[in-house]
Amino acid sequence: MTGSINLISTFFPLSEVGYVAEYVVQRAIAALSQWADGGPAPAQADRLTVSAGELVLDVHGNALGGIRTPWLDVPLAVLSGLGQENGGPAIMFGCTRPLPGPPPDDYLPAFRAATDKAVAAGFLLAEDVPEILAMAAANLALSTKNGS
Repeated sequence: MTGSINLISTFFPLSEVGYVAEYVVQRAIAALSQWADGGPAPAQADRLTVSAGELVLDVHGNALGGIRTPWLDVPLAVLSGLGQENGGPAIMFGCTRPLPGPPPDDYLPAFRAATDKAVAAGFLLAEDVPEILAMAAANLALSTKNGS
């Protein structure tokens, strides 16, 4: 299946990392503002895990290390900055590949726990949690409906 954005042909759907990053960026801006006002330094994440010059991936194909979000720790899809096979400008956008099979039965509780962990680690804002959880429920419904 191919998709397109601004006339850019893609082999896989473009990465959904943008809407995920929005929440992390909002927390980063808040943390930088607090730091500039004399508060604590922003949270730090481990670097992405690399071995022999290649990213180390989890069992789902998502990179290990870096800022952990519930979308990575309880995934319905592989979210990658890599993966477009058509070359050209499309390689700048990465891709999203739905994971095969139905989501786990405990998806929403596990997603909630991963969200709470990301908030505690300083990577998501607590006030974004209701919206993030609503998106998770909607994504689960779509994933189940589409047979991912």
